[in-house]
Amino acid sequence: MVKKISPSIDILQNLLGLTILVRKYKSIGNSKRFPSRESLWDYILEKNKNDFVFLEFGVHEGYSIKYFANKNQNPNSKFFGFDSFIGLPENWRNFTKIYKANHFDVKGNVPITNDKRISFFKGWFNETFPIFIKENKELFDRNFIIHIDADLYSSTLYCLTKLDSILEKYTVIFDELPGEEARALYDYQKSYNATVDNIGYCGPGKLFPMEVALRITTKKYKII
Repeated sequence: MVKKISPSIDILQNLLGLTILVRKYKSIGNSKRFPSRESLWDYILEKNKNDFVFLEFGVHEGYSIKYFANKNQNPNSKFFGFDSFIGLPENWRNFTKIYKANHFDVKGNVPITNDKRISFFKGWFNETFPIFIKENKELFDRNFIIHIDADLYSSTLYCLTKLDSILEKYTVIFDELPGEEARALYDYQKSYNATVDNIGYCGPGKLFPMEVALRITTKKYKII
């Protein structure tokens, strides 16, 4: 008798995300390909030479937020990082590898920086992002670059839906689009009727774009 082995829910979710990527966002592979995520970031920075507001969801040790701040020295630019700094709230499967809850834990320590333009919001996104929105309404008509490295479907979807309530257009960079982030993007776009335009990507090939930059246009009128 052959024992039947059923794939776990997280494996099925990753396969669904990959299917969505291939079928719904296949055109990403036809956009400009970059050899590294830093070269993709540099391209975004070149397109946004003036001041901008940078939001990062998933900071970890601060490499990417510091990279953007170092490359853009405009005194009017602002950089905000959101992270629990105690790691993932639950287990996360990145295709073949499982990251346990609290992976990426930096013991609650925010990155050290002397750049006064950089601010960090410590805590879960649903706790800290509403505070940012309440305290920074004067920024919402400015140029925004969003870096999403939230890993989880729920966290990514939360960020996209909250951004929809405050911004009409913005550039977004997904750190790992295949899998859970692709599912979140698709479900957000279906629910909010947002428009997505390709900018570029890097990764092993056009069928598996890893880091992806997009331009998102939301609905015309905002409630905030």
